[in-house]
Amino acid sequence: MNESIEKGTDKQVPVFVCECGNLGCQATVSLPIPAYEAVRTDFNRFLVVPGHEIATVDRVVETHRNYLVVRKREPEAREMAKKADIRS
Repeated sequence: MNESIEKGTDKQVPVFVCECGNLGCQATVSLPIPAYEAVRTDFNRFLVVPGHEIATVDRVVETHRNYLVVRKREPEAREMAKKADIRS
């Protein structure tokens, strides 16, 4: 969803949807496009709202004022992320 937001926006600071694993999450983060690009440097890095990280699944690799960057810990979660990555 966020890749579509990124490509379709003309805003300087678009609103991105939290990429946590919580089904139905609709939390958002305002973030400049270059900052979102820095998060998504590979298939296994995700933008999440603080408190939405899942300790057993996610490892926080960056902490910012209004968002976190996480990587999936479990091989199954990493494989699912890789298969779903439209950037590949």
